[in-house]
Amino acid sequence: MEKKAKRFLVANRKGGVLKTSIAVHLADNQARAGKKVLLIDTDSQGNCASRLGFETWDGFGMALITGGDYPDEKIIKEVRPNLFLMAGGDKTAAGKSVLAGAAVTGESSEGYVEKAFSKYDKDYDLIIMDAGPSWDVMNVSLMFWADRVIVPTSTEPDSIEGVVRVAALVPAVKKHNPEFGIAKIVPTRFDSRKTSANEFAAALRRSFGNLVSDTVIRLNEGFVRAQREDKTIYEWSDPKGVQHKKGREDFDSLAKEIF
Repeated sequence: MEKKAKRFLVANRKGGVLKTSIAVHLADNQARAGKKVLLIDTDSQGNCASRLGFETWDGFGMALITGGDYPDEKIIKEVRPNLFLMAGGDKTAAGKSVLAGAAVTGESSEGYVEKAFSKYDKDYDLIIMDAGPSWDVMNVSLMFWADRVIVPTSTEPDSIEGVVRVAALVPAVKKHNPEFGIAKIVPTRFDSRKTSANEFAAALRRSFGNLVSDTVIRLNEGFVRAQREDKTIYEWSDPKGVQHKKGREDFDSLAKEIF
């Protein structure tokens, strides 16, 4: 049987919920565990590249525009051992236009994505996609291509709307891919000292049950400080040894739940 990478989309239409941090750190975690990982940044801002200490380049956009018919060495770079990045960039907007126009030629947008990216299944153990904060044709098409969606949500009342939107799309995607589902809904920026954060997490679990991860990504200044040094929390350490330890514990725990 031909090898098929496991595909995960990290998505929420709301910004500021640590989507990119989760995508980058789960990718780094699994690469360190020995898996060959492809991280795909689908946002034109190219934040995955900058988080890893690189200037962004037009990888994902060119793959979309050409339907996957573009030299891999020009769009994918090994940014850490076992971790490969297809960066986002300015061409992403043009890629969205190509997807929107796919119907004109009689091809569905999700079918176009399948054609452009399925060739990577055989080359990687795991594919993690970082989605931008919207539910446009591109993100919906990527959801159809994914096996699972990871939904980060900050512990604020307005953040749950994004979770509800994702959950509402699941039945439609399952008609196309019966194996599709939510991997985990992940509470982020969690501050246990705040009553509102604890109440929100409890309400989330009442609404979505075991789809909510046991792991919470705790509020941690270490993520910001590591980012300033172009490092992940696994590469950065603080003098007191607290913030990086806490961050690593959170992502180690989350990775065990999801993978």
